[in-house]
Amino acid sequence: MAEVGFATLTRRELSVWTLIAEGMSTKQVAGALGISFKTTCTHRSHIMDKLGIHEVATLTRYAIRRKLIIA
Repeated sequence: MAEVGFATLTRRELSVWTLIAEGMSTKQVAGALGISFKTTCTHRSHIMDKLGIHEVATLTRYAIRRKLIIA
């Protein structure tokens, strides 16, 4: 499921996911990308739905496996 979902992520969703996986809070991600808190929450929700992952820790581990971040 996650592999199929990964291909459907938008560029913005990948940016949000990378920053979340690096340990930023939703508020910090919003500030870094210049988007609203609510928009950031929506992106995070879409990412988790597309990947079938519903915990930030699992989302972070998957980001490391996909080499979006270096652990």
